[in-house]
Formats: sequence, structure tokens, C-alpha cells
Amino acid sequence: DGLLYNRTRQNTLTSIASHRMISGVKQLGPNESIRGTTSVGQLRKATGQRTCSYLTIGGFAGQGNISAFLDLPSDITGQTLADLSLMIDADDPYQLLINGQTCQWITQVNTSALGEWHNITSCAPLILGDQVNLSIRFMDTLDTAYIAGGQLRACYRSQTVPNASTTIVRRWLPSVQGIANIYDGIGVPGTLLSLSAHLHFSTNYTSYLTLGNEPVYTGRENLSEQTIILDDTNFSTLNYTALSNTTIPFRFAAYNTTYSIINGTSADVVLITDTSGSMDWRIGYDNTVSGKNIKNLSACTDAFLGNDTSARLDVAACLDANFTRFIMNYSGNRLWLVDYATSSNYYYSSNLSLLTPNNLLGQIEQRYINGSGNGNTCTCCAINKAYEVLADHSTTERSVLLMSDGEPNLCCGRTQVCHPVYWWWCWYECADGNSTTGYSASCPGGGSACYKDAAVNATRRLRQDLNATIHAVGLGPLEDNAYANATLTQIAQAGNGTVFISHNGSELSVHYAAIASQILSGITQSAQVAVVSNGTLMPTHLFGDSYLEAVIDPGISAQQANELALTLETQFSGCDASIAIPPGVRVQDASVLSFSGIHWTDLLIVNDQIAYNLSAYGNNYQVMGDPSLISIPAAFLGTGSNTIALRFGDSPTNSTSCGQNSTLRYTLLISTATPRSDVLPRAEGCTWTVAYEDGSQGTVLVPAEYNGTNTCLYTPASITYDHNDAYQAIMADVLDQFDFDDDGEVLVNFAAYDIVISTNSISNIPYLWGPSLFTIEVGR
Repeated sequence: DGLLYNRTRQNTLTSIASHRMISGVKQLGPNESIRGTTSVGQLRKATGQRTCSYLTIGGFAGQGNISAFLDLPSDITGQTLADLSLMIDADDPYQLLINGQTCQWITQVNTSALGEWHNITSCAPLILGDQVNLSIRFMDTLDTAYIAGGQLRACYRSQTVPNASTTIVRRWLPSVQGIANIYDGIGVPGTLLSLSAHLHFSTNYTSYLTLGNEPVYTGRENLSEQTIILDDTNFSTLNYTALSNTTIPFRFAAYNTTYSIINGTSADVVLITDTSGSMDWRIGYDNTVSGKNIKNLSACTDAFLGNDTSARLDVAACLDANFTRFIMNYSGNRLWLVDYATSSNYYYSSNLSLLTPNNLLGQIEQRYINGSGNGNTCTCCAINKAYEVLADHSTTERSVLLMSDGEPNLCCGRTQVCHPVYWWWCWYECADGNSTTGYSASCPGGGSACYKDAAVNATRRLRQDLNATIHAVGLGPLEDNAYANATLTQIAQAGNGTVFISHNGSELSVHYAAIASQILSGITQSAQVAVVSNGTLMPTHLFGDSYLEAVIDPGISAQQANELALTLETQFSGCDASIAIPPGVRVQDASVLSFSGIHWTDLLIVNDQIAYNLSAYGNNYQVMGDPSLISIPAAFLGTGSNTIALRFGDSPTNSTSCGQNSTLRYTLLISTATPRSDVLPRAEGCTWTVAYEDGSQGTVLVPAEYNGTNTCLYTPASITYDHNDAYQAIMADVLDQFDFDDDGEVLVNFAAYDIVISTNSISNIPYLWGPSLFTIEVGR
């Protein structure tokens, strides 16, 4: 910028200029050196960094002996573990075993706390290899042998760099010996591309897997060990778009038990029985061969119910009789009988004084055991008849139990009777076809779709108008009948009830008792617990190599070489948590560990965006899973303040208080690239005192081997260092880079997260002069 020489003539008319870039070595001034030092610094994880691995057990796991495993890096053994801690929500005392050896007996001190942390590091020597096999043994009955959520945390220093996949999410199921009863979920933090499942179990009862509220697998009883492989073809009814960027609740169960009554209460119940022609057939077979009959209700033995050649209608009579005795054993309860084939019929709709147990049992014997199946299947007729009965006579809690052995093949029309449909328009909700004020709508797919839709919409009207709960039961070999399954499932969903399908009368008897119990006691979240009150239980075994797997597109790029991953945790205060994310960082992943006890985690909202909503799958939480680890899509969290709200509930309209042990865990990716310092006269280093956002202070040596007397500060009160020292200048730049809000406090404690400062210096570098633009201008 300086003028070196000038001689200007007057009256210059033109000028010519020539330019050239020049550089060189700086000219020495007084007491200056011709050479100096430049440094570069970078934060990185220390070799042998402290890392934690986690084993998470779902919202409900049981019932019986429970085991699960946690893989550790190959260079870790029990002797090198720094911390081993366990959080379990269990009401009963339990024996904790590590790799088959007793660790300790644990009793939860505060059973209302929804889990307690226990330090079990003293048991670490029991870990002989690179895997922790955790087992929990309960000493009391199966009724209380369960875990309502849990987590094992193992922390260690490892030379091995974790290699977790960002495109494959695998959710392992625990091993259960007793009653396989799992409520859990699988996180999908991105676009869902593919789903699969590997189920390994043995059971003498019907088994099933439900995703959301969709039954995706139903297996028949089989004492032999089974391995079931499911892929996308088995999940064709699921909407993968709706299941993306959320957590999918799932439930796996395989048991046969009865439920105990909690409290009796007034209830009005309609018991619907299919009497169509196919009800004369054998219960275990899908053909027209007539089944074995009985003469009266006293012949309803276990042997008859369990015989697959028994007539369906006679089995239904036995089920109805036991259900009626159960319901009518409590004063204040009322029960109406409705049966249906081509049309529907009911018993004692007006004379309520005749609704006695003996009269009801007499009608069951007369209508079903001494009668015979005949006619078509007008399911909507029966549901509309239940509407008529309950609308005329009931003001208390209303419930309906609908049983069918197959597909509906009639629709409720405008004429006086139900009839086959040969056109694509139906009057869906006409009570027994007598009303002309129903709602009409087109039936996509023709007549068969219309039959199902008529029944489902009749159920919807019954639910919406009268707040009745409608349960659906499939009697007969319907497990592989997709249309019958869909009809019964959608009826139960529309009626906020349950669905159960079996060709075994004994299993059906158990389920009828379970529904009776729910009606009498109200469906509470203890319904996650299968309560054994009588009968002989055949144990089931769910093996610990069972899992669900999701292939996803996370929608974010992988961690880069110049990015540092920091995993942070924030405890919830009741139902809420908040975090601040500084500018210039990326969120890699995030999740909430939720302890909801015997309730369901039903809603997670992140910055006014719904990350998880159980009610999106339906109103009947009992049939759905309960994840304890809920995924948060990385895109939901952004720079600045972030608010997270959690909710527990028994239904969409019945919320419960949140526990104190729910935790938000998230991983930030922070760029560690810093420019090289200027060439400076010195490179001695310093002992730094650094303040952190958590309120602590620490000492950092830069370079790591520094042992001199220089002291430097990076605190809110003062930022002090020698600006002419290359080591000190670059350290100041690094600290400033991690002080995102410029308050003199660094984001994380370096020592706590095993972060070290890596520095590199180059000495004897000449101080450069330039570059400069040299110009000669000549005028004339």
C-alpha cells in the first residue's frame, strides 16, 4: 500500500502501467527473529476412550425366567469394566445372574418409582468373555414374574472403535421361560425400506406377533421347537410410509391362561353367536363334515372342548354358558343373547326380569345344542341387533362379544330382511334391515368388501353412539383366512375391543373368560400381565436369538473423519425435558428411554412434532406393544432450545403421571477442524484452566507433555494467554470453537468425555513478506 518512488510531470496525456506480484522474507526489525513456529490443534477421543454399551428391555417382558445378552468389544472382559449398572422396574424381589452365576438378590425399595438404579460392578468378574448374559429369576408366581422396563449399562475403556450400522436396526427379544408375553417396539429413525423377523420359540398354545394393531403372524400350538422367518411379504398390510421416522410398537405372546377378577361392577352385555350352516361342521377342519354333538351343557368337558372334531355350534354353546355364568355371577349385571344367520334374533329384549342365569342357560341349550346351524352369515344384522337392545335398555357400561366361524356373506339392506348384495351400494347401518335412515356409501371391490364394510360400519356406529366395547372372536380354522381375519380384526378395532382366533375350544374358553374378566374389572394396564388363576399351565419358551429388524434410510450423512461424536444424556423432570443444541453441530441420533411401568408410553412430542403416538394405531392399547426405547428422528432436533414432552396413558383419554427415571440420550457430531496458527515467535505451551458448561473447571496441558510454569485461563471471568505463543494461540482457537455461546465456558468437560488436544508444530519457518502487487506507471 506504500508509494516507493514518484516523479510526476505536468500535463500528462497518457500513461502506461505494468503490474507484478512479489513476495519474500520479512526484513528483520530490532530484536526480531527471521524464523518462527506455527501450530495446529484438534480435539479427538483418547486412545482407550471411556465408552458405554446398553442393553434395553422392553416396556413389559415376562413372565417367568428372563434372560438377555449384551455384546462388548473384543478387548473387554469383566476385569476391565469400569462400571456395571442395572435399572429394572420389578415389583417382586429377584435373583440376578451374570453368565449363569449368582450376582446378587435385588429388592426394589420404592415400588412406585418405576425403576431403580443398582450398581452391580462387583459382579463384573463373572463376565469371562466379551458378552454379558443377564438372567433374572423370580421366586414367586408367574403373575408377578415380569419386568416393566429395564436397562443394563456397561462402561469401559476400549481400543476398539464401535462400528454400529446406521441403516440396519435390530431389536432383540429377551429369552422367556414360562409365559411368553412381550410388549416392546422397534425404532425407525428414517425412511423404512424393509422389515423382517426371526422368531424362535416352543409352545403348546397359539402364538402371535402384532405390529401396531395389525396381527402379522398367528401360529398354532406346537410342542416342538419352531423357527419362524418373516419378511416384507408377511407385512404387506402395513404402510411403510406411516411407520417411518417413528417407533413401531409390537407384541409377541404365546400363552393360555385365565384372568382373575379384580372388582365386580354393573355391566350390560350382548353375547352374539353365529348359527349359520357352517356351524354344524367340525371346529378343527375347513370342510363340510358334521362335527360331534353333545346332548346338554353338562357334557361341556375339557375333552370335548379340546377335540378338533367337535361341532362348532356345540362348542359355542359351551363357551356361551361359561361366559354367562361368569358375567351373571355378579348382581347388577345383565346379559342378552343374540344369534344370527340370514337374519338376527334375540332373547328377552323387553322383559328384563327374565334375564336370570337359569333362563339364559336354558335358552343356550335349547337354541344351540338342540338346534342346528342353517343359513347365511349376516354379521351386520347381529351387530345392529345389539345396537337396538343396548339403545333401548342400557344406560350403564356396555359390552358386546361377537363370535363368527367365517366370512360375512350378507349385507344389511333397505328391505325388510338381510339379503345377498349384487350391486356396489349398501345401506350400512340399518338395524336388521328395517330402518330406511341408514348411511349409504359405495363398496370398492364389489359385494365381498361390502359385507365386511357393513359389519365394520355397524360396529363403528355402536361404538360412537353408545360407547360400547365390541370384542370379536373367530371360531374354527380361520388362522389362514385373510378375509375372515381382516373382518374380525377391523370389527375389534372399530369397537375398541380385542380380537382372538382359534380352532381349539379350550383356548377359546380361556379367552372368553379373559373377556369376561375385562368387562367386570375394566381394562387396566395390569392387563399387560397374564394373571394365572386356575388351570394347568404348559410353559412356553421364547429363545433369546429372536429379533425384529428394520432396514432404513436415515436421511443423514455418516460421521465424517473431522467430526467428533459426543453422546449426552438429560434426565426428564416428570414428563418434560429440554436441551440446547449449539450452532454448527449435527445431531446423529436421539432416543428416549421411557419407564412407564404397567402403563403404556403413548406419546412423545419433540418441538411440536409427533415422534411417537400409540393412539395412531388404535384406541385399545391392550393389544399393542409398549416400547421402552423410543427413537427420535435427527431432523426433529435443531439449533437452539429443544423441548421434549413424554406422556404415559391407559388409553388416548386416560393419561397417567410420568416416572422420574426417563432419560433423553442424543449424539452430537462436532467439527474439529481448525486453521493453522500464524507464524509466531514462540512455541512453549501452557497449563490451562478451562471452565465448562456443566459448571466445573479442569486443567489441560498443551502440549500434553508440557511441564513449565506458564498458566492460561479460559473462563467467564478471564481469557488470558500469550498471543505470541503458537501452542497457546491455537489452544485459544480450539476452545473458542467449542464455546458456542461465547460465554467463556466450553460445551463439554474434556476429562469426563476422554477428549484430548492433539497439537502439531512446525518450527524454523521464515516470516514471509508479502505477497504484494508491484506497479510501475509511466506517463507522457
